[in-house]
Amino acid sequence: MPVIANTHPKGGVGKTTSSVNIVGEMKSDTVDLDTHTGLSIILGLRPEGKEISVKVPKTVDELIEIMTPYKNSDKTLLIDCGGFDSDLTRTAIAFADCVIVPSKDS
Repeated sequence: MPVIANTHPKGGVGKTTSSVNIVGEMKSDTVDLDTHTGLSIILGLRPEGKEISVKVPKTVDELIEIMTPYKNSDKTLLIDCGGFDSDLTRTAIAFADCVIVPSKDS
């Protein structure tokens, strides 16, 4: 199954909101790369017994270690990237099978 990166260079465009909804539907594992850790906070509010684990890597090596097992796995990994450029975000995008970029209609 895929590694999915949800990213956009701007904050406040709906990355975390869409990530929460995708994770809820797909029951995927998650990584939170946003410095505000919004995904971790929101998913931490789930009722007991319905928790979803969120990993928060601090280094590129940690992120690669988390992502690698998903390349040949039946599980999906969703990565909620922050609204800024970083080595972590670039690594997530390069590694991802699918990149979601939220946008508004014009």
